[in-house]
Amino acid sequence: MLTTLTYKGLRGLFVVLLVVLGLATAASAQRRAYIPTASDGATVSTAVSGLCLDGPVPLCSVEDPENVISDALNAPATISIPLNLLGSASLRVDLPAEQSNRARAGFVIRDATGLLDVTALDRVTVRTYLDGVVRDEYSDASLIRVNDYGLDRYAFTVRTRKTFDAIEIEVAGVLGLLTEIEVLWAQITPPPDLTKIYARAPQGSATGGTFGVCVLCDVTDEAAIVDGSIETAASADVLVSALGGGVWAEVDYGQTLPANSFTGLFLSTDLDLLDLSVLGLLEIQALNGSTVVASASGDGLRVTYRPDGIAWVRFRSNASFNSVRLRMTSLATVAYDINIHRALTVPVVPSLSLEDYADVAFDDLAEPAAATPPLLAAPRTNAEAAPGAFDLGVPAPNPVTSRARLAVRVAEAGPVRVAAYDALGREVAVLHDGVLAAGEHEVRFDAAGLAPGPDVVRASTAGGRAAARTVTVAR
Repeated sequence: MLTTLTYKGLRGLFVVLLVVLGLATAASAQRRAYIPTASDGATVSTAVSGLCLDGPVPLCSVEDPENVISDALNAPATISIPLNLLGSASLRVDLPAEQSNRARAGFVIRDATGLLDVTALDRVTVRTYLDGVVRDEYSDASLIRVNDYGLDRYAFTVRTRKTFDAIEIEVAGVLGLLTEIEVLWAQITPPPDLTKIYARAPQGSATGGTFGVCVLCDVTDEAAIVDGSIETAASADVLVSALGGGVWAEVDYGQTLPANSFTGLFLSTDLDLLDLSVLGLLEIQALNGSTVVASASGDGLRVTYRPDGIAWVRFRSNASFNSVRLRMTSLATVAYDINIHRALTVPVVPSLSLEDYADVAFDDLAEPAAATPPLLAAPRTNAEAAPGAFDLGVPAPNPVTSRARLAVRVAEAGPVRVAAYDALGREVAVLHDGVLAAGEHEVRFDAAGLAPGPDVVRASTAGGRAAARTVTVAR
């Protein structure tokens, strides 16, 4: 008969085995992942901001940060934000060498207390840096991937658009909730090596039209789908239709594409493509000549959003084909339009995961043009933030689909104006215009009604002091 002590010992051994199994699962799920450690030259730093800075001692904490770059993957750093505190704490790992763009980068965390709702991604921000300057910054649920490794472990990762040499995770507090999470390690996975087949003129061509009863429906500029640019697009409009009516656009690759491939189109719209696909208003067909050999609609379509609001909508065809057709139907009371940017087919490689194919959507995201707003400067550490300095905090979330928060730090009482400007310098919103007392204040950036893309939020005082941040509106 087992004694109580023996039982507890066996139970403890079982827990240890579960932990080891969880780590092995995490390692296998991240193909060729690089985990930076102090032994290869990685360093770690921390910062707190917002109300976390009140008083002589920061109220929030990041304990044992060096554990994130240790060789012991089960030893965590702990980010703690007290109850009812609207502040944030961050942990940053500087890497020994510059990393590739299009890598998947992020952190594996453990929710030890069960208090972190991993679906509330507007509380978590992942950033990359190069030479101290922010390169990518994501806090939107459609852009941060969350992988559940089991045993309360989650990988928060993003697809990087630019090269980087540091990666950071920031966790924001929320009223009524004590936040405590454990950061286990950073990890970087290079982009998958996949064959990508785009439909391009002159070999490829695109056509469009209507079907059924569809009044004032149209497809225009079809040639833009095969012009080789993601920036241009055909326009497909469904204005008034009877049941079963709608529009179609077909892209002929001019070649036979292999069976067992993911195929689809890059689309954008003011609506939510996920909602449209769930409603079954969109159908994608693969055709061999004039014969439909495979198709999907509703939940059979996979949708991956990019930071610029364009999404790759696709399905897996098990038959060979040479063209792809998009059909858009509607109810009599629903009107909508969709931009069709380009067509893409990716043959399946058995050793890769579905997530590897989703990352293809990010492949041709380019560096911002020179005319766009400047990149954000790296956040200052606590030691660099001068008491009483006039400053504008990092927007959260960013990119934003609805509302973002920004903190304005005012040295002395006086008039402060906070306004948002688009890429052409036009004022698009006023966040605050009036007197503020000395201290820190919160302003809200409302993205409703604003066009997708980067905007600059600028705060200025009557004395000529100013600070600016970039916020990206995503749809």
